[in-house]
Amino acid sequence: MSSKQATLTSLTLTEEDEIELIQKFRARKEAEVKKQEYFRKINESVTPLTTRNLYDMAIERGASIAKEAGWKQGFLLDFEGFVEYTTVFKSVFRGLCHYFSGSEKSPYPLNKGIILRGPTGCGKSVLLEIFGSNTRQSFVITSTEEIVRDYSKTGDGVIFKYANPLPTNRWDLYFQQKSVGTCFDDLGTEGYGNRFGKTNVMLEVLSELYRENRGRYHYFHATTNAGEQQLIEAYDARIVSRLQEMFTIIELPENAPDFRKMYA
Repeated sequence: MSSKQATLTSLTLTEEDEIELIQKFRARKEAEVKKQEYFRKINESVTPLTTRNLYDMAIERGASIAKEAGWKQGFLLDFEGFVEYTTVFKSVFRGLCHYFSGSEKSPYPLNKGIILRGPTGCGKSVLLEIFGSNTRQSFVITSTEEIVRDYSKTGDGVIFKYANPLPTNRWDLYFQQKSVGTCFDDLGTEGYGNRFGKTNVMLEVLSELYRENRGRYHYFHATTNAGEQQLIEAYDARIVSRLQEMFTIIELPENAPDFRKMYA
């Protein structure tokens, strides 16, 4: 038996430890059941969701994510003490409800994807995760670091994979849609892939996406902490110009707090 195994075997839990573990396990199971129920409800019909329907479901999904993650404050639209951020967050949330329901009232062009840009921990990834399953065009969130690691292991096929809609057989999760888009999480922070030499993987993905997906950029979204100059340094000016053509870039306040530290 290794020393690590011996240490784990001899580990003693207090009664309080056991109660805490049971409570955490129960909370995760309850969140999983609610998530399954959520997806069952939204897929009972493939009739396009109204903006109001999507708003209600997004609130429910946010609460489920918060419970599953163990957030102390749950899912919030009002952030006490952060008036400016609350105003912007609510506006973006409502705008995304219009956008992902395909409403003509959408403040964001329906033929473009969405990029949420803002500081670390301000809720970008969660905000898009909430809308990942929708009747217009569902998508999955994948970190750019994961894409680069995938490329380093398997090669050029990864570029074509993520530059196009992804086939799926989980129609029950995605309103009977046979393919889903991708949200590139933490765009601009991933660095280079290394397979028989260094490759700027996301530059290649974005270039391929631009060429092959005219008319369906709305399949793709992203989050980023990087400003325009940082993105130019990560890729190049040409790609940044194309990002503005493919995506609506929504800015969240730079003075937003890191809610992970505050509420996690």
